[in-house]
Amino acid sequence: MSDFFRIIRGLEIDETVRVIQGTGAPGSTPDTDSSKIGSLYLDSLNGDLYIKYLTGAGPSKWRLASSAGSLLQLYEENPSIPTSPVATGLNSVAIGNGATALADNSIALGQQALARHIDGIVQAGGRFASTGDAQVGRYTLRGHTVNAFETEIFLDGTAGTQRLIMPDDSTWTFKVTVTGHRTDADDGHAGFTVEGVIYRQAGAATTILAGKVTKNVLAKLNRQWDVNVYADSTNGSLKIACTGQAGKTIRWLALVETVEVTN
Repeated sequence: MSDFFRIIRGLEIDETVRVIQGTGAPGSTPDTDSSKIGSLYLDSLNGDLYIKYLTGAGPSKWRLASSAGSLLQLYEENPSIPTSPVATGLNSVAIGNGATALADNSIALGQQALARHIDGIVQAGGRFASTGDAQVGRYTLRGHTVNAFETEIFLDGTAGTQRLIMPDDSTWTFKVTVTGHRTDADDGHAGFTVEGVIYRQAGAATTILAGKVTKNVLAKLNRQWDVNVYADSTNGSLKIACTGQAGKTIRWLALVETVEVTN
């Protein structure tokens, strides 16, 4: 066909639910302001599509639905009857068949991964029997010291309470990488790694380090600074503790990498 049906202002579908064409983003006009929720606005200048999602006047009532610049996808899915991932922790993300993110701000990646700890990232490629029983994890712990006493650091930072608590009947191989940085002077820096194996049977009191823990002092400019790792049999957790120096504020950050197997 050589002829087109031409609409000058827009198309009204049902009692002011409209399809409107304009140049640039929707502004405040009689047509846009009186449109109902669900109306569409086509920006012929930029190739953008807006949808009205709030009743009332003004551009703030419209939301960008798609744009020409967003046509290039940065990911693609190919689902085949998956078990839907579940993310119940606040601001958590679960990606993969049967992945579950229980903890706040956690990320569970891969088939049947289970994120138990806040801010943690875990990855799995399947399971032995239950979700999360065969996975690797990455966790960050932080805290600061102002004295020469050994101080535990936590997942939720200084004065925190969130620990790397292990499930019953589990074994973790771990590597802990720690940086110490003094904030009140330019001569305080340190780095450590600690590697080992920890296991927990039934109950917190059965949490034990297996064999020898290997600590490597990469560098430290202050002799009294130190890092140690313990099996916390009170809380059933992998514990990281840092020692600073009197009267000096030192920030500590630890990356804990784990290979986790559970019954």
